[in-house]
Amino acid sequence: MECRCNFTNCAIALAPSSETNTRAIFVLAAHEPPYNVYGNPFYNYAGYGNVFSVKPDGALDNNIQNYEYVPNTGIHGMVFDPTETYLYSADLTANKIWTHIRDSKTGELALVDCLEAPDAGDHPRWVEMHPSGKYLYALMEAGNRLAVYVIDERTHKPVFTHITYPLLPSGKLNAIQRDRQLINRLTQLIRSSSTQQVPR
Repeated sequence: MECRCNFTNCAIALAPSSETNTRAIFVLAAHEPPYNVYGNPFYNYAGYGNVFSVKPDGALDNNIQNYEYVPNTGIHGMVFDPTETYLYSADLTANKIWTHIRDSKTGELALVDCLEAPDAGDHPRWVEMHPSGKYLYALMEAGNRLAVYVIDERTHKPVFTHITYPLLPSGKLNAIQRDRQLINRLTQLIRSSSTQQVPR
């Protein structure tokens, strides 16, 4: 399992460029001091997350840290544990769940672990923490399921329980695909019939 990579400053330089499709799509504000804001870009050059300090009025102040993921990362959702000591991230494009520890004085993050999704076709999109802090739930976009992880009490890493809940009823995926094909055919029929001239 590879969690680290050798990035150049190229990714950090290209991410904010208007010439790329990199966009900031997710931010998470800490509710415990220091009240930093954690953000993740998406699409190309998204291999770094960002930590921002805030001013006393809550406005963003400075980018205090760019923390490393892997080059093909695309974080789509993050959640803190109840103490805001650990941050869990759903990596849609690299198909991983990341765990970082948050420094209680600076709010900066350090890597604890990254875990491959249970299936190569899962692609975690969102994560949510149980209020007890004992379970992490990951919504698998391509896998069309909700995966349950237990949080290891010693390491705070998520451990897959092999419990999943389907997002679609059994056997419905093919029916939904057929419905989509039918809708596409009907749309084409309506378009083609609406362009015909009606005789007067």
